Amino acid sequence: MPDRYGGYHEPFLGGGALFLSERPDHGYVGDVNPEVANLYAVIKHKPRADFTRYTADGFDAEAHRELWRTCVKLHRLGILWMVSNAHTPWVLHLWRAFRVDVIQAPRSIAAGARGRAPVREVLVRNY
Repeated sequence: MPDRYGGYHEPFLGGGALFLSERPDHGYVGDVNPEVANLYAVIKHKPRADFTRYTADGFDAEAHRELWRTCVKLHRLGILWMVSNAHTPWVLHLWRAFRVDVIQAPRSIAAGARGRAPVREVLVRNY
């Protein structure tokens, strides 16, 4: 995160890790997936739920391109942003014009302890 920023907006809250760690004074969060608001109930009743499909329709290539176009517009307006995504050649290629950091992301949602190994993800940002 930048040292200073004017507002915090997280349209895809997900697990809310960044929001909860930053605890901004003012901000907006949202999510298009109604299961996110009730994540623990989903895990309890569907321990093998498919969390790679973010919405019922999935987050397909066109959705990724729309997110990229939105970030390009925000960049041109001087708005700082950060996006997390899967570490794939396609994602790396799509976001190549911006700063891309590869991280090991811990996973705590899995039916068994063996399935909780960290996975490679990318953090993309324009700052």
